[in-house]
Amino acid sequence: MCGSCLIMSFGRMSLISIVRSFPLRPAIYTAFAAIFSYSLYYDVKYQPRLGHTWYLYKAVMLTNANFILVTAYSILAAINSIISNKFLQSHLDRAFYLAVYPIGFCTVIIFWALYFFDPDFVMPEWIRNLIPEWLNQVTHTLPLIYGTVDAFLTRHKCPSWLTLFSVSVVMTFCYWGIVFSVRHIEGYWLYPIFDLLNLEWWAVVIFLVIFLYLFDISVAVFLNFVFWGKQDAGSAKKQKRHMEVAFDFTGTLPEGVAKIDRLTLQRHHPRRCWALQWTIDHLGALSTQAQKLRRQLTSYDKLLDSDDEQNLYLLWEKHPEKDNCSIIIGMLKVGRKRLFLLNEKQVHYEGFGHVIFDAMLVEEVLQPYQIAIDRPSDAFLCFIQKHYEMKDPMQPISQKMSASNSRPGSRSNSVTASPRHAYSHRADSASGIIHGTAPVAPRPNYAPDTPQGRKNTRDFGHTSLW
Repeated sequence: MCGSCLIMSFGRMSLISIVRSFPLRPAIYTAFAAIFSYSLYYDVKYQPRLGHTWYLYKAVMLTNANFILVTAYSILAAINSIISNKFLQSHLDRAFYLAVYPIGFCTVIIFWALYFFDPDFVMPEWIRNLIPEWLNQVTHTLPLIYGTVDAFLTRHKCPSWLTLFSVSVVMTFCYWGIVFSVRHIEGYWLYPIFDLLNLEWWAVVIFLVIFLYLFDISVAVFLNFVFWGKQDAGSAKKQKRHMEVAFDFTGTLPEGVAKIDRLTLQRHHPRRCWALQWTIDHLGALSTQAQKLRRQLTSYDKLLDSDDEQNLYLLWEKHPEKDNCSIIIGMLKVGRKRLFLLNEKQVHYEGFGHVIFDAMLVEEVLQPYQIAIDRPSDAFLCFIQKHYEMKDPMQPISQKMSASNSRPGSRSNSVTASPRHAYSHRADSASGIIHGTAPVAPRPNYAPDTPQGRKNTRDFGHTSLW
């Protein structure tokens, strides 16, 4: 039984979800990191260094510079695939778009294009005899494969296009500075093909390299779109536009979706955690503004004094760049209310609405047409039409709905009754209470430590300071 359930659960999961999930995703990143790390170790320890004893001098070649870059990136990506650190991931995202993928793409495409045209342009025969074939594939083929796999496994947040363009121009001219410095100091070109270029062709080549770099970045953005859907450049900045609180909720609330009930509010009172009260009140104000409500329904005090066991679910995360700061993403408030009765067999009682309504009419000494209904629902309109033959409700000036039929079956004597007319004969009406002709029931006393007692103290009394 368990085996069949396991097979069914895997059947519901797509192959893409399995590859992108733990532990297969960290295993793929670790395998690439191991390949690049061993290849770099082999290159440093066993490969000859022509003209210099330091390995750093080999980094002037674009292939070796990219080799070192992609090795360091693959190690950090493998680590982050296990620990999932947001701060580290933000730097990996920038490195992916600005260096790892465009330089790797440029290195692989240019090398193999020139190699197929004439191998001596990029790798003379005596150099090919020194470098093993597998190391040549790792340095000149695997970076592009790794960049594509990385784009498939991780959704990278793209910087703004202004940042992409500025960095591409700066990095292009920096590398050209290295190329010309080697020519001026050492007396040779890093790539033999440069001996064939005149001044006009140099201008064309520099422009083409900048264009190719931007094209490589566009390919990285396109891959992200193909694998993960639409994401505009600069979306990383847009996603930061949440409400920020200058308080770190780590240790106070569980990260992610945190349930906040009355016990949580009492434990983290404003003197101990001022940010919790500020967050709830501010979110309640934003919710009131968004829904265009007349009064605020959610606040710290209302949650603390609620009688219906209201709970607040708060979605938050620690700010990836700022210390002692949290990002509030959203909230959901729920409460418990007894809306209907259930018997032991979990069957709804039906027909009791009519019984309750008739009992109310008898107790209040009223007829159905004398009752003003405040914003009746469609279900209630069907109810009064079915049981009391009252149709065509009208909208009085008081903005309350009252039935237009004065009596069942009689439309000629229809009278629209307002709440004032309907309750004018009551001994305990509002006018009687105002003019003192009706007795006022005393307000019940509640214990001061109960929710209603605290509410009465706040609304009708004061709290002693001593």
